[in-house]
Amino acid sequence: FLIEWGTDYEIVKTRYENPAHIARVLGELYTRRSFPHTQEMNLDIFRARTQSASYLPRADTPRGKAMMEALDQLFARFQKKGTVRFDYCTNLYCARLS
Repeated sequence: FLIEWGTDYEIVKTRYENPAHIARVLGELYTRRSFPHTQEMNLDIFRARTQSASYLPRADTPRGKAMMEALDQLFARFQKKGTVRFDYCTNLYCARLS
């Protein structure tokens, strides 16, 4: 979904998952910690979540309207009792800066 509808998702994803890029910003001696999360979302929250991502089209554009229709279909396909479960992992990078 993100690859199909994202405006620059591949670029954003590559930049944030690139150890060389992280090292340029934080230096070679950084630490990464990962925190798993789960979010249960009804359709309204699911739709709103897409609109908080800078790499997805705005709902008020022609492409955004088409994306929201596809999102509604995706929700209908995978929802259980009116919600979908979104599992993800947040990575935190830490370093001592001089």
